[in-house]
Amino acid sequence: MLDTLTTITEAADSGRPTGLAFPLELRRAWPRDSSRLGLQYTDATGSRVPAQWHADSDRTVKVWEKTRHGPRPAVLASAGDVIVVLQPDGSDSKLPALDRLLGAPDASLVTHRPGRRAVVRIQRDGSARYVKAVRPSRSARIVESNRIVAGMPDRAFATPVIEGIDEAAGVLETREVVGQNLHDLLALNPDRFVQGCHAAGVALRSLHSIETDAVPAHDAISEISMLSDRCRAVERFTPEFSVAVFAALETVSNGLRSSRSAHKTIHRDYYDKQIVIGPGGIPALLDFDTLGLGEPALDIANMLVHLELRVLQGNGAPQTAASAAEAFLKGYETSAASDDRLRHYLDASRLRLAILYAFWPKWTGVARELLATIGTPFLQSATQRVTLSSGTHRSQPGGHDALIGTSTTDTSGSGSTHWCSNQTINDPQRATGKTLETTEGEM
Repeated sequence: MLDTLTTITEAADSGRPTGLAFPLELRRAWPRDSSRLGLQYTDATGSRVPAQWHADSDRTVKVWEKTRHGPRPAVLASAGDVIVVLQPDGSDSKLPALDRLLGAPDASLVTHRPGRRAVVRIQRDGSARYVKAVRPSRSARIVESNRIVAGMPDRAFATPVIEGIDEAAGVLETREVVGQNLHDLLALNPDRFVQGCHAAGVALRSLHSIETDAVPAHDAISEISMLSDRCRAVERFTPEFSVAVFAALETVSNGLRSSRSAHKTIHRDYYDKQIVIGPGGIPALLDFDTLGLGEPALDIANMLVHLELRVLQGNGAPQTAASAAEAFLKGYETSAASDDRLRHYLDASRLRLAILYAFWPKWTGVARELLATIGTPFLQSATQRVTLSSGTHRSQPGGHDALIGTSTTDTSGSGSTHWCSNQTINDPQRATGKTLETTEGEM
């Protein structure tokens, strides 16, 4: 099914100017259920174009009709024998504040998932503001989650601060922040990346100490249910992965059901792009939209599997990833999480990311490799992939090595970059910089 959406050569009304540089090529997709997809295309200039597809073509047409005459009109187009609605420049009837935000002086659209969320950059009073627009029904939970974390005393991390709130409109406004995104540090300065992972471990343990019952529960059964829904989406849209993902789902489900550990406040989307290393090495944690009560091993595993993923993507050496994982676990003090639960959640994270990347044409090979890692020790398969052509990596017994091995850190590379999120770090030193779109967490 996804293959039919790969290329769009022109708008359905080819005589009407669209401002788009055809042809459009599918960059990635997000299944929302078995009857609809969120899409992102890249046009001939490299610009990204959000879109939607519905199994019921009448629904696609209705989405188009709601926004075709607005200041940022949607575009109806054919992809093979199906139709999609392209929503460039912030066209979106379900984010009521987006038109107003984009109409502000010096406003620019940073990211957009139609019907879900958008981030707008606005220059005001000599500095930039980043405004997140969400569906109004979701704004109260997002605001509350941020308030819970920001109100935590003696935390080991900086917190995003929401400066402006309009829950009725689904708007949260923040300022620019400074720091280096942990993901970027992997390429820029592997030594600092490893140090940052230690800080990320300390920060996560601090987050897990928050005591609250004001966030939703997300236990092992919830995780299995979520993964099951996503496997059904694979069966519908990328059936070539079906056999492998359902086999993996059985392994993961059996492991998660085998026992449980005490629940704590968890992030649920904790990985390198959600962490900024600020001045003095102080970490800032971002986007508490999915804050919940669950097993801490879920967060620990998600961070570790993203280190494994970076090796599979060719973004870092296995030795660096192993050192980073060891530093992260030492910072967290892993006695707080059982090794058995961590192993089971490692496999759950591998499956979730494999499904995510199965809907990303560039990375379908990585999706298959992630599926192949399920049931194996951390970094083993990723290391074997790299060492086929470039030397060897050995794990040593003892300590954390049962999970991660030990290694010598890759110290090549250095540099500095600025980063800006749609949140503001509550830290004495303000920062400025560019926005980095996080991509793995949502689906």
